[in-house]
Amino acid sequence: MTRLCPLCECSTYQDFKVLDHRVIVKCQACEFVYTNSYSSKALKEHYKKRYYSSSTDPRIEQWINDKERTFKGLVISVVKAFAKDITSLLDIGCGTGGFLMSFSKQSPKTQLFALEQSNDAIESLKRRMPSLIFKGAHSNDLKGDDQLYDVITLLQCLEHVENPQSLCDDIYNSLKPNGMLFVTVPNRKSYKVFLEGLEKEDMCYGDETHLQFFTKKHIRQVLQNSGFSKIVCLRDFGRSESRGIMSLIQFVFRLLGISTELRFVAFK
Repeated sequence: MTRLCPLCECSTYQDFKVLDHRVIVKCQACEFVYTNSYSSKALKEHYKKRYYSSSTDPRIEQWINDKERTFKGLVISVVKAFAKDITSLLDIGCGTGGFLMSFSKQSPKTQLFALEQSNDAIESLKRRMPSLIFKGAHSNDLKGDDQLYDVITLLQCLEHVENPQSLCDDIYNSLKPNGMLFVTVPNRKSYKVFLEGLEKEDMCYGDETHLQFFTKKHIRQVLQNSGFSKIVCLRDFGRSESRGIMSLIQFVFRLLGISTELRFVAFK
């Protein structure tokens, strides 16, 4: 498989890096870094190895517990950024559902929806949140969904999809007027990438299931291409697993643009 740049559709690129089953290139026009070809079979195997292999996989419970503080922080950021009552929220790529569970506790009147392709994750989450409404398995299911949402969240998901521009276009069309997208992605210019190298760091390039690699510039580009107007990079203090002095260091890294994760809100 050989692809055009997912953001600008340029056909020319330069070789960037071959990692595991992925051939990664950089667009010569917009400098976006993306996976030009990969093994579908290897990708499926890496998903099972890295995340979960059944609905009762103990890693699901462990992930929810280990990330509880981060999920609560994300909920606070979403509620604060939207600044109005949220009547409906769709989480795309909800995974274990830790974020949705935290959001339900914070805002029990919000109707919650989810998109998730893993049957194991869906089965596990249905037991935990019977009231959660699943809208489909793939991002393409948004195209046939007539419902509009106040907020759509895309947490550590955009880097996994083959066509991030198409997904953001569909999200824009699925939001109510003045609706909000809250998106987080690994930062390919993070300090970890710089210190540990592409092969060893585990947040961005080092995850064998990642197909796209974003900077602040390219998140803004994909959101602007979709039609979003007000786009803001969040640099909140805390709201993650970090504590004490590490929270301060993380905040400084966010200000400098070298944190491991980028957080953006965009309004329709």
